[in-house]
Amino acid sequence: MKPRDAAIDEAVRYINERACQSISMQSVASLVGLSHSKFTRKFQKELGISPVKYWTGIRLHKVRQMLVETDDSLETIAEKCGYQNAFYLSRVFSKEMGINPSCYRSTHRV
Repeated sequence: MKPRDAAIDEAVRYINERACQSISMQSVASLVGLSHSKFTRKFQKELGISPVKYWTGIRLHKVRQMLVETDDSLETIAEKCGYQNAFYLSRVFSKEMGINPSCYRSTHRV
């Protein structure tokens, strides 16, 4: 789904391109010329999800892909996907996915 608002479209593109880097939503808001609160409201209205949730979703998609397609350790995956460490990634993953990374890996591998 493509946002109709040009600023939000630009923000989505920016977040997608830098999903595995450390970015702040304040910097994204500034980039598209909006205050942080106006940016968050517009993003939520356009996409039905907060910018942080959107960013997390993109990062977790990459994590899920790596869990299934590689033998990389969780620490390596965390590093490649922009998380501080394996412990933090595991907490975020479990909260969002309802399953821990190692269980996900073992049940989704072919």
